[in-house]
Amino acid sequence: MLDKLGWTKDDARRFLERWEAMKQSAAEKGEEGAAARKRFNDAIHSLGLQPRGTELRHGGVTPDQPDTLRDAGRFAPPPDWAEPFRAYTRGISGADRQENEEKK
Repeated sequence: MLDKLGWTKDDARRFLERWEAMKQSAAEKGEEGAAARKRFNDAIHSLGLQPRGTELRHGGVTPDQPDTLRDAGRFAPPPDWAEPFRAYTRGISGADRQENEEKK
């Protein structure tokens, strides 16, 4: 791996030390810890790594692209259920509570 990266053992040691220091800083509390967590998470995200098992296989699903995203889980309820469904969604969203508080 070192040869593939063009690194020496010392380069790898320094790299690991920097990541460990970032990880420790991210574990701290307070504003400094929050800022360190953001930097650490941004650094992890920038690596472009994916959990194992998410790579494409023959016949696999393509990665989410804005033009291929669909909201398959939503559809209109039967007409008889439309009003109870709206009432339910308002209830779980807190919209009813918010409307009642505004009326007070």
